[in-house]
Amino acid sequence: MNDNRLRVAYLPVSKGSWIDDRVRAACAEAQAALRSLDLELLAPDHVLIDERAAGEVARRLRSPGVDLCLVHFISFMAGAIVPTLLNELEAPVVLWSTPEPPFDGGRLRANSFCAVNMTAHVLKKLRRKYFWVHAQPAQIADELADILAVVGCAKLLKRSRVAVI
Repeated sequence: MNDNRLRVAYLPVSKGSWIDDRVRAACAEAQAALRSLDLELLAPDHVLIDERAAGEVARRLRSPGVDLCLVHFISFMAGAIVPTLLNELEAPVVLWSTPEPPFDGGRLRANSFCAVNMTAHVLKKLRRKYFWVHAQPAQIADELADILAVVGCAKLLKRSRVAVI
């Protein structure tokens, strides 16, 4: 493993009653887009829908450690999932919402923007800083480029040693 590569935790979240083929496909598409980047992607094998599962995933990720938490709101999600994740993981956080699928009547099918907005409010109250991106998986590399560069620089500086002679 290249020690310079960023270790990114991809954390897909959704409301349990909204899980369907579209959500699973969006999760797979997002992971494929992220795997094309030069980073080590750590991801659960399922979409996180409750605090218990989120806590288990976060505890597993603590051992290898992560440089960045990318929380992907595939659909609306309420509750303490994100605070549960972040209580265990101290890495910088990116909240990722995706544009709403075409509206064909009925209820909203994703509403991830609303979920990010609610979570951002909670993180602000917890005094936890975060980044936010609003993009389709095909655009995520461009949206994350500057964030990944900054986090990579911070990782490099943490390991650096300076000597004055």
